[in-house]
Amino acid sequence: MIGPGLVEPRAGAARSPSRWPGRCGFALLAVWALACAGSPPPPDSFHRLFVQAPSARATPLLAGVVEVDRFQASDVLLGRPLAVSDADGRVLRHARYDYWADAPPILLQQALIGYLRAGGLAERVVTPEQRDDPRWIVSGRIQRFDWVRGGGSAGTLVIDLALRGRDDGSPRIQASYRATQEARSDDASAVADALEVAAGEVFGSFVSDVEAALAAPR
Repeated sequence: MIGPGLVEPRAGAARSPSRWPGRCGFALLAVWALACAGSPPPPDSFHRLFVQAPSARATPLLAGVVEVDRFQASDVLLGRPLAVSDADGRVLRHARYDYWADAPPILLQQALIGYLRAGGLAERVVTPEQRDDPRWIVSGRIQRFDWVRGGGSAGTLVIDLALRGRDDGSPRIQASYRATQEARSDDASAVADALEVAAGEVFGSFVSDVEAALAAPR
């Protein structure tokens, strides 16, 4: 018997299914999707290279203008992502989310220019774009500029540097320089700091070789 105000359904008529099961399924699907998504990726970080300046000389070591060319490098080191290697340096990959402010050939060229200017190596230290009249030219090729991982982290710089006179073109110095500095922790900022120290060691050795070459009889 049907109460007042109610209509008896027709025989064979389908009843409307409840909406609750569908809503619960959607909610469970949303929770599952959020769990699978995990935490968002970290933001990109860009690292500069600040090499500690040497003590300034009272008089320039080289007379005239020194031009520092942009350094050469392999394709892996032409990009801005930090290069990560294993201990022996045979395998390279790019770090995710961590980049240099400039590509390593520009970064190290500018760092060496700043180092030589601060140390008073020459009357002026310039780039080719400044279109000065150089008496001396510094060139180089970066072999390694690596975040080395395995049993801790370190920064390794290996670079070939040459100094030649513009007039005769003969090299006064042509040598390979290497420095490795342990990082204080296993993160990109600590490795960038370690590579700053390594670059300072390499630049100091290069200047010492310049001084020795000028003092040696030709």
